[in-house]
Amino acid sequence: MKAALINPRAPGGNARNQILMEVWNKIAGRGSYTYAQYREHILEWMPSLGLLSIAAYFDEADSVAYFEEDMEPLPAAGAHDLVCLQALNNQGPRAYEIARHFQGRGVPTVLGGFHASTLPEEACRHVQSVVVGEGEDTFPRYLEDLRAGHPQPLYRSMRNADLTRVPPPRFDLVKHLMGDAGFTKIPLYATRGCPHHCEFCCIIRVYGQRHRHKTVEQIVAEIRLIKALYGDVYLSFADENMFIDRRFARELLRALIPLDVMWEGYSDVAIGYDPSILELLPRAGCCQLFVGLESVQAANLQQIDAFKSRQGHKYHDLVRRIQSYGVTVMGLFVVGLDDDDEGTFVRLRDFILDCGMFDVDFSLLCPIPGTPLFERFEREGRLLSKDWNDYDWYSVTFAPRKLSPERLDEGIRWLFEETYQPWMVEQRLAFFEAVKRRSPQRFKLTVLGGERREYYNGAEMTVAG
Repeated sequence: MKAALINPRAPGGNARNQILMEVWNKIAGRGSYTYAQYREHILEWMPSLGLLSIAAYFDEADSVAYFEEDMEPLPAAGAHDLVCLQALNNQGPRAYEIARHFQGRGVPTVLGGFHASTLPEEACRHVQSVVVGEGEDTFPRYLEDLRAGHPQPLYRSMRNADLTRVPPPRFDLVKHLMGDAGFTKIPLYATRGCPHHCEFCCIIRVYGQRHRHKTVEQIVAEIRLIKALYGDVYLSFADENMFIDRRFARELLRALIPLDVMWEGYSDVAIGYDPSILELLPRAGCCQLFVGLESVQAANLQQIDAFKSRQGHKYHDLVRRIQSYGVTVMGLFVVGLDDDDEGTFVRLRDFILDCGMFDVDFSLLCPIPGTPLFERFEREGRLLSKDWNDYDWYSVTFAPRKLSPERLDEGIRWLFEETYQPWMVEQRLAFFEAVKRRSPQRFKLTVLGGERREYYNGAEMTVAG
């Protein structure tokens, strides 16, 4: 069998990268760095871990190829016997187009990922077969049926995948897309499941809330495989909440120390309470933690999740504590929550600078189908669009409660401009350069800016012209 694994382009490309390219166009020449440096560490370029994971279930005799539509042409219709697609919600319509193209030429197609898992009935109208839930459970059944000549239209996960029994992803399939103009990070995962109940999160719909993990030996073997393929490449753990199981986390971190790797991962803010983990993180090669803080307004946190509501007043101290151990924090914030108003953007920027948060990412609230948020907004009549092309976390798809849609759109762009000024980008790039050189200087660069304040637009939020 010859199989093509295709990651479809999203309309307009990666929406976050597009906004950060707008920032680049405004600051180009004002900082002491090149576009190549900016692209490598500020923009996001990674392959689909889902496709690499299901690729491991093909037989050795099969020929499997990976295609990233944002970076290369689609394969010719007659070159493959099977087309496998994955899609986030805003990739869904393009995935349907690709499926119709190949189906019209007699090639079987199968779709998985978050879009298929949240809208399986819709997906079944456009793709010959749809896999819902964890691919490690569904895709082997699909392949078995396909080889027997009777693939079914829909496959649902029957249980949580046993992560201790899954094969390593096919990291080798993206070798042709690595390098200066290609992917800058390799994704992998150690755990799945998150105990929190964030209203906008669709991840637990697919993976559930029970925290599970691979064995430490599996993860070490995968990292050794990646290093053999790509050398000193930057790794990105895609786990929803990597350190929930503290005992396992300590065991894993100790095993990573001798591997001499550089990596990032996701954690909730409670990691800041555990010095036994914080002490191990930098030694194990962790450079940055992505921490979902969401908001600095108490009413918003109450709406999102009880855990985050209890932690909100401690965010400032917890961020500083994590960074004091030599690991940077990228705070993840959502704007457009029900309590967000005209003052939200300035308050959020000032919080980021006051606590010295090293890095930051923003997204607009997005009511992904299948989430409690989507259901609530539908009941309240607040959905402005059901065009999944718009569901990219950077387009306004609902009616905000205290802001106009236009002001919300302006506000998120203003936040990116305010927190990606040249001196901020310079400091972030200096950190990653120090990480590459394994220099002790990295530990002096984990807090952003000190008292330095150079805003684009002054204290009031006005949109840059």
